[in-house]
Amino acid sequence: MADAELVQIAEAVATEIGAATFSMTPTVLRNYNPKYVPKDTSELQLTIAAGTIAVTTASRGQCQYEYTVDVGMHKKIEPDAEDATETDQVDALLYFQQEVADYFRLRRLTEYEDAIWSGTAVPVPFSRDAIEEERVFFSVITFTFKVIR
Repeated sequence: MADAELVQIAEAVATEIGAATFSMTPTVLRNYNPKYVPKDTSELQLTIAAGTIAVTTASRGQCQYEYTVDVGMHKKIEPDAEDATETDQVDALLYFQQEVADYFRLRRLTEYEDAIWSGTAVPVPFSRDAIEEERVFFSVITFTFKVIR
């Protein structure tokens, strides 16, 4: 069975992030809810979720499709320790978030070459409530990719 283009793009994002080298090594899974909080958040986890589709005219015979893919980040914040305070841990996670956010900038997906990056948004850089109430770093990055066909 063929997958929808949005699913193929989300899968390509998950595959490429999983294969990339960053300052931290996350567990990457594809799911349909970027706000999904795994039961075990002691390890850094990224949840890749297919987002939205928008279609506009590109030319007389072609349409431009804009697909969004959300990347949810989750990691338990450990109590202050000698080697890493809560602030140090959040700082490191924000740096990792920046690395992931910058990863696709100005390039095509290698796993789905018809899709080219057209934007990145970080609507939730981190949730203060999640840190205070659950001691979990939570963030969402939204990537937009264009396909013309």
